[in-house]
Amino acid sequence: MRNYVVGTIVTCLLATGLGVQNRVGVPRAEARYTITDLGEFLPNAINEAGDVVGSRKTDKLDPKSRVPIRAACIWQNGTFRDLGAFGGSGGDALGINDRNQVIGWAHTAEGDEHPFLWEEGKLKDLGTLGGLNGRAYAINNVGEIVGASDNRDGFEHAFLLQRGHLADLGAVRGFPDSEARCLNRKGVIAGVAYGPDAGQVAFIYHADTMRGLGALPDNTSGSGSGGGFPPGIGGFQGQRVLTAEALGINENGDIVGSSQNHAVQWHAGAGPEELAASRPDEGSAAYGVDDQDHIVGYSGNHATLWDNLRPVDLNTRVPSGSGWTLMNARAINNHGQVIGIGTVKERMHGFRLDPIR
Repeated sequence: MRNYVVGTIVTCLLATGLGVQNRVGVPRAEARYTITDLGEFLPNAINEAGDVVGSRKTDKLDPKSRVPIRAACIWQNGTFRDLGAFGGSGGDALGINDRNQVIGWAHTAEGDEHPFLWEEGKLKDLGTLGGLNGRAYAINNVGEIVGASDNRDGFEHAFLLQRGHLADLGAVRGFPDSEARCLNRKGVIAGVAYGPDAGQVAFIYHADTMRGLGALPDNTSGSGSGGGFPPGIGGFQGQRVLTAEALGINENGDIVGSSQNHAVQWHAGAGPEELAASRPDEGSAAYGVDDQDHIVGYSGNHATLWDNLRPVDLNTRVPSGSGWTLMNARAINNHGQVIGIGTVKERMHGFRLDPIR
């Protein structure tokens, strides 16, 4: 399995399709927020009830690296609850739905990573596609789960767990490895496929078909929509390596992510549209999108919200003098609650932002 550090581990908004309206009463770009400090908890996903899942540091040390072990947990009603592991040292919770079903990965006693489903206090090993490792990345309100697993042939492939059956979704032509990162209630799945020479392409999977979503040109700089490599391609274009990944999806099928180090949106499966950056000279990425197309992510290491494609630095929407630097917004629900990571008192903490009504 590929390893990710804080700030790049992918999470998805688990859109619910409940049709919740913007209860702030003003456009998101004008909203202000209260901030809840989640401590040394690194959040990955939030449901409509405001429950948050992720991982937090424990007092145990990894026997090899001697760094503190992180454990999968849920933050609910102001209280943390560890979700456990499969006899190993730790894990991470990556998704939650409105039925409080939580998914992620946990270590086995042998040190492998296995995807899990946590429900009603019980942790279930979801198994793999025949290899040693796997991770579950997202779950929808139907209970369908997507992720990635090593297979018997030595590749990593996206999977879909549906009605108890773990299905191998394959890969995009020219990109032999794949990871399913998000899905909506309609069963539309998006993720990333990796090529042999470090290239990667975003994909969409629907109606038993996986296809590439295309990427921005590698000299992108505020070029607007529709440019770059066309959807449906596989492999490389000339000497330029494709770089794109899909990170979030809503119930309308709008997909967000990054391409060539720029935040992008694929609207209804069309070519990528670059999102304007709040800090244009630095990189950006979009991680989550709600059903009203409010998008969250980061621009230049500042947590950012895009409302009608207009970027807003979320640091300008929290109380002055809070001491926080909000670095990365990881997900948003349909009530406008935003989770992410930032620094406060020179320490990295998780946060939840709540709109002021």
